[in-house]
Amino acid sequence: MERKFDVASVLTTKFDELREFSYNDVDEWHKMWPKCGGRLQSPISLRPSSCRSLDDSESRLKFRKRNARPLSVNLINNDHTVKYVFTWKPSAIPTITGGPLGSTKYIPHEVHFHWTNGWFGGSEHDLYDIRFTMEMHIICYNAIYKNLENAMNAKDGVMVLGQMYQKLIFVEDYPFLEVLPKVQRRGSNITITQSLDEFTLNSFLDVKNFNEMFVIYSGSLTTPPCREGILWIVSVWPEFISMKSMNFFRRLEGMDRYIEDNVRPVQPRNKRVCYTNSIL
Repeated sequence: MERKFDVASVLTTKFDELREFSYNDVDEWHKMWPKCGGRLQSPISLRPSSCRSLDDSESRLKFRKRNARPLSVNLINNDHTVKYVFTWKPSAIPTITGGPLGSTKYIPHEVHFHWTNGWFGGSEHDLYDIRFTMEMHIICYNAIYKNLENAMNAKDGVMVLGQMYQKLIFVEDYPFLEVLPKVQRRGSNITITQSLDEFTLNSFLDVKNFNEMFVIYSGSLTTPPCREGILWIVSVWPEFISMKSMNFFRRLEGMDRYIEDNVRPVQPRNKRVCYTNSIL
């Protein structure tokens, strides 16, 4: 089955170096990056009851080789967030396909996070006006384009999986977060080549829970240059994360001393159609 969703074209400029931006002047981004004022921007408020229902044949994604270990992981503190950038072995590349994606295969390129140091307000998307503690984004590129840079210039090039988290006191810890103190200083990065079992797709994402309830829509990057034509698939069932795990994020240094509240406000939906397999 071919991919059902037509997403808008993205800018055909190269994947360029960005000028510095700040979350203190989000409403001014469009002056330097015009696409940030576009009509297909992300994040949006998720209301599954207002979305069209997916057919049963389209309601489940397929995660292939989700336990494959990367060859290496580049861990980066870029002043705005922390990123895990993957290098995969050619024989063990995880893919996301099926369901609403049809036969198109997407490869995970990186994982990054948006958060608050409080209890609520750190997720970029909200669910019926509730913003949770944190949101994880898994940036994936269409396999036919070979890499993220090429995919950014294609209308079907990039897909993002979004997973929200709610902080609680005594719940699950995530081993992949225990390396964050190594990039505490702003601008720091390390390459991880050992203990790679902690950095599989399955380590970052509970695919069973993710497949239970999600919303899919066409949007944009949530940071400048805010390129549109990004396919979003966002879980509407938050995972739980411990205070201990969230404390790793609190110590990350950024341009405003510590990185926190790195969250773009919800953008107008502008009559965009969304689809869901959720009954919420």
